[in-house]
Amino acid sequence: MRTSGPVRCRPRRPRCRTPRTGRDLSTLRGIVDAYIDGHRSDAAAELRFYGQSRSLREAIFLATEKGHPHQNLIKAPLLARAGTRLLSIRLGKCRSFEELHEAVRTTAGRIKGIGELAVYDVSQRIGAFLGVEPRLVFLHRGTRDGARVLGLGRGRATLEVSELPKEFRRLRVREIEDCLCIFKDDLAKLFE
Repeated sequence: MRTSGPVRCRPRRPRCRTPRTGRDLSTLRGIVDAYIDGHRSDAAAELRFYGQSRSLREAIFLATEKGHPHQNLIKAPLLARAGTRLLSIRLGKCRSFEELHEAVRTTAGRIKGIGELAVYDVSQRIGAFLGVEPRLVFLHRGTRDGARVLGLGRGRATLEVSELPKEFRRLRVREIEDCLCIFKDDLAKLFE
């Protein structure tokens, strides 16, 4: 799957890890502040990049190409196959992030080696182009670990924002997902 024209460079985003912000990570407020200071602008720039794709085809190509740290363990041919499958369905008809996520899950997510984190990330990138954001906090890998520390989400695929502690309500839903994942170890220390 190729796009026409020059390939644009994506903003570099660090791996998901706790930044050294100098913030006090011994409270939920401090963790949310650290996310805002250390990750919010990079995450927003990354989504702007995908949102500025010239077409849905390009958005799908960029969303499924090798190179993002979250996809470093997925072989490039698997991502390309996921992209080809996604091109064969009508993602442009999705009117909500949840609908988009389900379409990606049932299409690309059925490829062995494309897991729930990749499904979420691809959905989020294509969603940036389509102008849809999650209303629910999707639980996968690190995000699920962060939610469990808070006593939430056991056996569930999503959370309502209202279920989370009030400190998280300063964040957009996609930022809550990111924060729970990045700061899962710091959250665990709070509740040891």
